[in-house]
Amino acid sequence: MRQIAILFFSFLILGFSAQAQKATDKIKLTKGQLINMTTEMKSDMKQAKRGEMKTDMTLVSSMKVAEINDKGYVLEATMDKARMKFEGFGMKQEYDSEDEAKQEGMIAQGFKKALGKTEKLTLGFDGKVIKDPTAEAKKKGGMMRMMGGADIASTVEGVFLLLPADLEVGKKWRTTTENEGLKTITEYTYKGMMGNMANLTANQQRKGEVEGGRGGQFTTKVNQLTQMTLMVDANSGLISMKTSKTKDSSSTEMGGETYKNEGVTDMTITCE
Repeated sequence: MRQIAILFFSFLILGFSAQAQKATDKIKLTKGQLINMTTEMKSDMKQAKRGEMKTDMTLVSSMKVAEINDKGYVLEATMDKARMKFEGFGMKQEYDSEDEAKQEGMIAQGFKKALGKTEKLTLGFDGKVIKDPTAEAKKKGGMMRMMGGADIASTVEGVFLLLPADLEVGKKWRTTTENEGLKTITEYTYKGMMGNMANLTANQQRKGEVEGGRGGQFTTKVNQLTQMTLMVDANSGLISMKTSKTKDSSSTEMGGETYKNEGVTDMTITCE
């Protein structure tokens, strides 16, 4: 009798797993849906001639589905809270949007321009942001660039992922993107299902050159390797949790000198 019960239970589990592997072929959101996102980041970087830089940051933001049209979803993205500790260049700074005593200094000024400001964008059914060329220049360096170092499009795209139709444990696939001088290659590996959540691991390589400052005051040659684990809702395409460890071996050219950057950044993003 016990063996029959075990076989019956195993049959239910196997049947459930088989059904759970059917992933959506487009991003599925509902009008009025509110997605709350928390980003936690810790980095320890060493820059030649400038020493060590440590950053500990937590950002709380939200994305609301304001409209659904034939192109996709109109999202309203807002940074709601921010906390950051920075140590480097011979100074220490701390910012907390909920503590008035910690809202002074250069870092605070940057956050004050971003907090509470809502930016609109359209997310296509394929999980890619439909960019508005006339608005791109205004969004560079804004709220979403502070949310993990990416622009608004990259940040939003980073929490959505469509899975292949023929999922089997151990299946691998690659994606390649190019944006603002950076080429990113990501290889995913499917590990299995937990309910409707797909468990993935990924290795990512990012290389390229980006300019910063007004008129291109410095140029950074980016060379990063990242290992990730992800939990993806197979029914909607929303990434509910992503953890990553990035090893950075980049260099920055500024004022006729080259500064090598070496370090590690750990990041956890959760969406609900």
